[in-house]
Amino acid sequence: MDSAKSLLSQKKCTIKTVSSAVGYEDEFHFSRMFHRHVGVPPTFYRKVKKLRVAVAASLPYRDSLLSFGVEPVASVNLFRYPGMAVKEYELVFASQWEELERAKPDLIIGDFYHFSFRDRFQGIAPVSSLLADRSWVNNYRKMAEILGSSEEAEQAVNRLAMRVAAARSLLAARMGGKSIVVLQVTNHNIRIQGATDHPLSELLFGELGLQPGRTEQSNAKRLELQPEWLPQIDTDYALVFQNHIRAGSETIYDRMCGTHAWRSMRAVQNGNVLLIPNWFKMSWSPIGREEIIDELLMMTDTLPEAAKESQ
Repeated sequence: MDSAKSLLSQKKCTIKTVSSAVGYEDEFHFSRMFHRHVGVPPTFYRKVKKLRVAVAASLPYRDSLLSFGVEPVASVNLFRYPGMAVKEYELVFASQWEELERAKPDLIIGDFYHFSFRDRFQGIAPVSSLLADRSWVNNYRKMAEILGSSEEAEQAVNRLAMRVAAARSLLAARMGGKSIVVLQVTNHNIRIQGATDHPLSELLFGELGLQPGRTEQSNAKRLELQPEWLPQIDTDYALVFQNHIRAGSETIYDRMCGTHAWRSMRAVQNGNVLLIPNWFKMSWSPIGREEIIDELLMMTDTLPEAAKESQ
């Protein structure tokens, strides 16, 4: 398929010629396999640089496209968030859908929050590609492959890797082995983030080498519970994101703050509770991951002097 992509970029090569060159006797079978592997048919791929691309995603796919030089003609989010009334959502949806139709895209790239719109997308664009991988970098590379920008994407991934390596050294010196725990407060419960199985967890505890705080179920990828059931958490710093505030997460947060487990947490007693923006969403793109790194470095640069001395 890599050879096929290279041949398709040459104007003189027909689909039949490319199919035969890479070992497929049946060009229609080749086209199906190419579509399955790359995400768009070969006829689309050969004119990919001229395609009008739209994004329909809750995740920051627009940022991903921008990082390798593709400006989408529209960027919409059709997901209904908790706390949105029916009438409000209908108005938001109508406005977003109109934007998508007005853009007249050739291709719509969406995330797993938009699977239910797949059939409707076909009424707007000839091709839609909805990415379902739970790995941010796999989705990122897939987008780049679809748009013929794999080289630019790899350059962005490599730049990010160098940024991570430099930040890891700085954070190791500043944190001195001190631990952090990441909590997401929703309108239903408290979510204690584990050290794996999410782009944010992999960035913080894998790539940046931060020490995760310990709970009674430290090996869980994510622990969800009511605030009154908050376990004892052994951590130096607590990073908290309040999600779905309009739907009532503030109430859940207040309930959590009233528990004995919260008040007895070392991070709380030392005043080391830090409210963060939506790092969960930001961690799905190279641009967002760099922003997270920047914010972490700013936070750790202003640690209390006593904490710095103990390091």
